[in-house]
Amino acid sequence: MAQQLITIGADDAGNGDTPPVAFDKTNDNFTDLYSQLGADKTVYLSEEADFPNQTATTITLDANTSYVLMDSFSTAKSITVLDGVAFSSPAFTAHAITFTGSGVFMTAVDASIYIHDVQIIIGATNQAFDFSDTVGQVYRFTALNLSVLGGAKWGRFEDIRSLQCSNTTGLGVGLGIELVGAPLLVSLERLAFSSTSASFKGVDFGSATATVIEMNNLFFTAPAGAYGISGLASSGNVPAGRLATVSNSEFLAGMTDLENITTDDIRWRFSGNNPTADTQPDALTSFSGNATETVISASSTDASNAVLVAGTWVEVQSSLFSTTAAGRITYLAERDLKGPVDVSLGLISAGGGAITVKIYLFFNGVAITASGIDVAISGSSPRTLSLPWQLTFEENDYIEVFVENQTNTTNIIVDHAFLRVL
Repeated sequence: MAQQLITIGADDAGNGDTPPVAFDKTNDNFTDLYSQLGADKTVYLSEEADFPNQTATTITLDANTSYVLMDSFSTAKSITVLDGVAFSSPAFTAHAITFTGSGVFMTAVDASIYIHDVQIIIGATNQAFDFSDTVGQVYRFTALNLSVLGGAKWGRFEDIRSLQCSNTTGLGVGLGIELVGAPLLVSLERLAFSSTSASFKGVDFGSATATVIEMNNLFFTAPAGAYGISGLASSGNVPAGRLATVSNSEFLAGMTDLENITTDDIRWRFSGNNPTADTQPDALTSFSGNATETVISASSTDASNAVLVAGTWVEVQSSLFSTTAAGRITYLAERDLKGPVDVSLGLISAGGGAITVKIYLFFNGVAITASGIDVAISGSSPRTLSLPWQLTFEENDYIEVFVENQTNTTNIIVDHAFLRVL
């Protein structure tokens, strides 16, 4: 509606709007403002009685309504959240609401909330939040500058669209965040939890799968027996093709950083955490003192008769790669990786005579002919030959080392060998 201006008229002329007309315009203007701005959807709270929708045991936060905490007070009533709620105070932890009841303080089924700049104090046996989404990946829990003091559990979140927490704390909590079902996004930034419980878990994925997982600047302190991040082995919480990240986080006071999850899991990446090691894709396999001959059936100079090096390879280390006793290194992760490859072989002519041999790097069973390096050897003059290379690996790509005799069909003994990807 366009603004309705009141006609004032000239002094004592009697040509302005009459009082009924003027106040009718005033009412229309205010009605339009309220409908446009939603001014009737903000509730200011200084005591429990200020909640407009409550029973003897439960407070309901109405849909699409903003609740502003203007003073600290207590309530024994649990809170039910309807969709589209904002819950805040004028400044970070300026005011606190204390839950003196029992059970879960704030519960929502199929509802989103934005909660910020609030301090919540709950009893040692209580839980701060329980939010579930029966539709699946529709509703959101967003927290900024939120502080929770005490409680048996910070919160449980099932099948929600997003759990986003920033500059948020849980001090003296028994358990941290529990995830259930298949949330779409788990984004935790500058999240601090402290606990004295040996059964504490900061973020417990359980068997949940989350499409996007990003955790940065976590700060968890708990005693021995507790875990920072818990979940399934072998990237079980992360769908195929996705990558979960954990960076710049601290896990202190005797707790263990990871349960079941490891830095070698193919869909997790860890960087800059303490004491968690960084994820470093690499592999090293080797053997020494080998007497098994690599059998040469025909000579060649173009890798056409090159033969896989014979020997029993032993894995020294691998992360995001697998190795075999036959000397194959396979890339396991789903994200492309570019990195150097190093080969070193000790070569001996099995027949004792002088021959020229050449070594090649094979990629997915095909010779990289440009990688070939040759050398003259004999039984009395073994040589060590090194081959540096660079490759971009995709999932399931593999490398092996082959040798060829460019002179004749004399067998070759590879006395020692190293194959490394870094």
